[in-house]
Amino acid sequence: MVGFTTAFAQPAHATYPRGVPTTAAHGLRLRLGAGLPVIFDGGLTYALQKLGFVPPVPLGSGAALREMPENISAIHRAYVAAGVHVIRANTACTTPRVLRKVGYEYRAAALTNRAVDLAMDTVQEVPGSVAVAGVMSPLEGRDDPDATPPDNVLHEDHGEHAQRLLAAGCDALYLESMPTMREAVAATAAAVRTGLPTFTSFAVTFDQHLLSGDDLALASRAVRAAGADVVCVNGGATLGEAERAAAVIAQVGVPWGCLPDLPARVRPDKFVAQALKLSARGASVFGGCCGVTPEDLAAVVEALVPRFEGRDSIF
Repeated sequence: MVGFTTAFAQPAHATYPRGVPTTAAHGLRLRLGAGLPVIFDGGLTYALQKLGFVPPVPLGSGAALREMPENISAIHRAYVAAGVHVIRANTACTTPRVLRKVGYEYRAAALTNRAVDLAMDTVQEVPGSVAVAGVMSPLEGRDDPDATPPDNVLHEDHGEHAQRLLAAGCDALYLESMPTMREAVAATAAAVRTGLPTFTSFAVTFDQHLLSGDDLALASRAVRAAGADVVCVNGGATLGEAERAAAVIAQVGVPWGCLPDLPARVRPDKFVAQALKLSARGASVFGGCCGVTPEDLAAVVEALVPRFEGRDSIF
């Protein structure tokens, strides 16, 4: 397999100053170009809630950076041990827009750095190269598409957050659950300007539209045209709903992936079966959202990765 381990023998993060793309960033693009699967982690907020954390409004999981940093590190560590290729830093709520609501706007850069450092410290504990993705979320949350700000605000705010994540040392950017095509395109353009691999994901309805009602196929083409490396479905009320939405993206002919929820009533083996099915259909990315545990993703890695490569060839 093209000698990935030889090509990336140097540490993935330690030899690079902040703001400079790392070998992990290059490795992600090599994986995608070679047709190798990229496995993301599961939902951090869900994992924190299992430990008794109650996400406050509006800070959400961002509050855990102060209250439960050791638990965040432990969750990252569990996903790395599961064999995933990418873990997501806890940066969804570290923007000035969110922090302004509680008087902490000036802490945006510091909290973003803290979240990324917790993830980076974890991946540096293991051999090989696990990438850290900074998370960019909808400015006004995913559940009220009508609250999406004007285009100039979208470009400015997402542009600033993308640059903070680049400066903090992220290897990639993950745009989480975008509810409108307008915001998805603006956020994707901002992320692509960093030069980092960009994964744009949509929140979708049961009938395969964005929450705003925008056409999923059209939105997928738009963010791909804006430079997204991969277009993904994030969440979904059922595995079948997420799978049907992913099929819409696949039919567009763009690189695609799926990070579904795993409802409690669904057996974990169905999650693994879905990963195998979507991979056979050409999915570039698989991972999880709410309800997905490190154990679930370890089973996916065990079932999926050996089909493409040796377990020692992470990049």
